[in-house]
Amino acid sequence: MLQIVEMLRGWKFPSAIKLAKITLILGAISQFSAHADLDQYRYQAWEIRRPQLYRDYNFKAGPVYFDIKGRLAVTYDSNITRIPENPIDDIIFYPSINVSAMWEYSMVNSLTLNVGIGYEKFLENSQLDSNRGFLSLTPDSELAFSVSAGNLSLQVFDGFGYLTDATNTVGIGPGGESIPSAGRYGRFINRFGVRGAYPLNIVDLRFEAARMDEIPDDDERFNFRRHHEYIFRVSAERDFAANMNGGLGVTFSDTNYAESINNNGQSFSVGPFLNWSISKYMVFQGGVSHVWRTFETGGLNEDTTSLNGWAFNMEVFHDLNKYYNHSLILARNQNYGFVTNSQEIDSIVYRFDVQPLKEFRFNGEVGWEEGRDSGGQFAEEYERWTARLRTGKAWGPKFVSRFYVAWSDKISKLPERSYQQFLAGIELEYDF
Repeated sequence: MLQIVEMLRGWKFPSAIKLAKITLILGAISQFSAHADLDQYRYQAWEIRRPQLYRDYNFKAGPVYFDIKGRLAVTYDSNITRIPENPIDDIIFYPSINVSAMWEYSMVNSLTLNVGIGYEKFLENSQLDSNRGFLSLTPDSELAFSVSAGNLSLQVFDGFGYLTDATNTVGIGPGGESIPSAGRYGRFINRFGVRGAYPLNIVDLRFEAARMDEIPDDDERFNFRRHHEYIFRVSAERDFAANMNGGLGVTFSDTNYAESINNNGQSFSVGPFLNWSISKYMVFQGGVSHVWRTFETGGLNEDTTSLNGWAFNMEVFHDLNKYYNHSLILARNQNYGFVTNSQEIDSIVYRFDVQPLKEFRFNGEVGWEEGRDSGGQFAEEYERWTARLRTGKAWGPKFVSRFYVAWSDKISKLPERSYQQFLAGIELEYDF
């Protein structure tokens, strides 16, 4: 989810299309975000965003503005542990609260905080409740200090989250043995760093330096995922015309694992990106980069290879009329692997937003992806088909209800990691 938000920050679309775009994508995926993928959209531009909470805040304590939202999500999951045979279904309750606060103590300096706190409760399988009694922290939780000096804008940030996912990804036992369908994967994620922007005569420079830590809470099965990663990136972008901007992005990362299951490695990528408003009703955005990876050897995953190559993300958005808009996305992501050195994923996604009735909008997507790990004893190749549909209704200025359904079918060359899943849920949100 974080990477998609960063991608959106780089877009410069006409306002009507941009609003439709954000509604379409964020509405379609907000209930289905998977593990935070730090590789996605690294070649895209980004910017410091200063929330204007005072325009829509709940209350004020001295100079600090607060905005509080409460949510209750109830989901039916047909396969809570993502297994191929004899799946277990359940109903999950997820109450949560999101608190945003901003102290803007001058025109150029501000301190912001965004925290989302929730708890997952399974109706029949309490052993899968939020791990070990921990509350979940949404991955967009962040404390940030923004300051400006002349043309230079800086933001020191600490992004954090505690996530618990049902997963069919393998765990690793104390002896290095595979644990298929390991159930729940809980981990803390923290990302601390500085990002900034500086406009020059012909280009705008943007940069970020950060450290990301992932700390699993299950040492028996997932401690092999404990690692830290240093991330450095810079981009130069400019406007080529009133309806077109683009530039060049460079990213370097260095990853070190606490255990010798996975191999430590480095990644370097460079490539251009472009945002083009072709017409009033059509937008193209995309980027291409080449990724080079190097890894140490000797890890117990027995992976001595890597998947160097091209990564890209191309999307065409079409605003057909006031009732229907849609987009087509073609992508190839080059990622670090879960129990392998690296992973390559190709995907095709069709997204749509339709308003058949005055008070109801529906958005959804159908997609296909194919993934392959670089090698080693845990390497996997798979394909996955997905379909999602979502709608919502506002019951006044404070209360919103949403409903969604989703289906996925994963076909893996490792039979124990294939599965089918159906989700249906309702979400109630109240803005205090």
